[in-house]
Amino acid sequence: MNLIRRLARKRMEKRVERSWNTFRFPEALADPASVTVFCGPDVASTWPGIYLSCSLQKHYRNAAHHMIIQETMTDLAAALPWEPSVHTWSSSPGQLSAPIPEGTLLFSASRDVPGLAEVVLAGSPILSIAPAGSDSANVNVRINSERYPDMVYGMCETLGIPPDRNWRPSVPVRLAEAASAILSPVSHRTLPYILASSQVADILERRRAELPLRLVIADGKGSDIPPDTAQGVIMAIVSGASAVVTARDDLWVHANAMGVPVVGYDRRDAFQPWGNKPSQGETGLMEEWSGLLRKGW
Repeated sequence: MNLIRRLARKRMEKRVERSWNTFRFPEALADPASVTVFCGPDVASTWPGIYLSCSLQKHYRNAAHHMIIQETMTDLAAALPWEPSVHTWSSSPGQLSAPIPEGTLLFSASRDVPGLAEVVLAGSPILSIAPAGSDSANVNVRINSERYPDMVYGMCETLGIPPDRNWRPSVPVRLAEAASAILSPVSHRTLPYILASSQVADILERRRAELPLRLVIADGKGSDIPPDTAQGVIMAIVSGASAVVTARDDLWVHANAMGVPVVGYDRRDAFQPWGNKPSQGETGLMEEWSGLLRKGW
């Protein structure tokens, strides 16, 4: 399923037809005036860009930092140590709220993220840098790992950029307060909870699984979270959970990116490759859940 998804994204991506200036490597990466990170259209492709941006911020301290991000994902950029200049897009990455600087170093942390070609053609980056296999980059970086965040760390190391392996996102107070207002609308003081997608919650109930804390349901008829909740608030809800158990790719990625203990149920093998592999069957799901309970959080 992951292979099918990659091939589908390749068909969506336009091949870049533009002339690139010659450059010397690694001198071209030495002292850029500006650095821009391109994030894709969803949670799965945005978090790798945020992790990459963190390491770039600390390495290129004298550069101006920019981020291209889909407008519904903008709040995720606030989890960075220093929030970059944000360029948003709605329907097409080639139509940004503000142009990126001419001659910028353009990075993408995903090898098959759709939209990078539009950014390259609409802007004037001196280099477009992405994991090997991207037709929209003139610098393709070979990476040994196949899972995030190790893919980001490996990309940085290959380029001579020290990765920050210890960093974890920090939720802004305003988003944490918005999450508390949803989960505890009267007191705004939320007791410890486990966040679960409805499909997995049904399995846990049917299997009579041990649930030591309140279960917050993320979707479905009995959802505790409104369906139009912004992604930044979802991030805060995930971050505040003691653990996450989910059949949803976005919650899986949020939890792994935030460092929250997570058990995944991925029957179709379609989850973004973050952290450990999720279970594909109910038996594996229950074993993973029991193991997490024994380990604690």
